[in-house]
Amino acid sequence: MKIAHAIHDDWKAELDSYLDLYNNTPHTVTGKAPSELLQGRKLRSKLPRIDDLETVPPSTDFRDRDIATKVQQKEREDTRRRAKPSSIASGDIVLMKNLLPSSKLSTNFLNEKFTVLDRNGSNVTVQSNSSGKQYNRNVSHLRRFNADSNWANEEPTLEPENDPGIRKVAENTAHQETSAVAVPNPLPVRRSLRDIRPANRFSP
Repeated sequence: MKIAHAIHDDWKAELDSYLDLYNNTPHTVTGKAPSELLQGRKLRSKLPRIDDLETVPPSTDFRDRDIATKVQQKEREDTRRRAKPSSIASGDIVLMKNLLPSSKLSTNFLNEKFTVLDRNGSNVTVQSNSSGKQYNRNVSHLRRFNADSNWANEEPTLEPENDPGIRKVAENTAHQETSAVAVPNPLPVRRSLRDIRPANRFSP
């Protein structure tokens, strides 16, 4: 269409010619033209021919080639993305992806736990542990929640600030950091060694 517009030609007619050429060109995967697969005959003209009316059993070779090509493309893409099957099963505690973030600072997953009730392929039914509502989500929108009970139940203990041991360790650390930073020596100022002769008009 850009060429037709550049030479001031009718772009609609050129578009029809392009579509006619595309629909009658054999595809690289199926080996047949789209018009032949759609109408069951080779489109030589706008009117059906006598030899096109012969009853020939349809071939399914193009379907097999199409399926094989799609499987190869899927395997190649899974290998590139390092995809692997999900191990989420019924009874697991999961986190659900936040599909409607309120702002840019929102987390990727909701701050709520869900229990997996059923899984059918990639479709998973989960139930909220707080509200009891059920949701149907794709397995890619869920992440298993692995809680470390020892870490979760442990409370941090704070040491008093007036502990002499802590002050000594802090002073040693600060001294090491200060000594580790080397102060570079100042570079001497370099002056030009060439003789500067004043202009003739300034000569005595």
